[in-house]
Amino acid sequence: MRIFLCGSESSNKMVRALEGIIRESVPGCQFDVFLHLGDLRRMLETIGIRAQTVILVAAGKNEIAEFRSLQKLMDDVRIILVLLEPEAESIAMGHKLRPRLLITGDSDLFMIGMVLQKMARQSSIEWGAAPPGIG
Repeated sequence: MRIFLCGSESSNKMVRALEGIIRESVPGCQFDVFLHLGDLRRMLETIGIRAQTVILVAAGKNEIAEFRSLQKLMDDVRIILVLLEPEAESIAMGHKLRPRLLITGDSDLFMIGMVLQKMARQSSIEWGAAPPGIG
């Protein structure tokens, strides 16, 4: 399973916390971390490098709007969205990305780990092989 994790300089602390959760929850998975939207865009546009899951950490409405600009590139991936500012307008904007999971920064982040484990198991069923660390 390949995961892209993307945030910004303002969400760096949350991104680093999520890195640890990913490593613990789905050991052996491939994941890349991006703190600049342009880097994520380049990776999504690269042929042959596909993420099955993208975790987006948004510090506000402007960042959600920036993530939405990449929506066509993320049509075939599962999205997990973490909102650091859980305002009603931000939540409504976030839902337009059609995330599999939308949580706020004050939620239990280990929920993301549980969802990733479930996704990894589902991927192993679809692809016919268990990912490392998931049995």
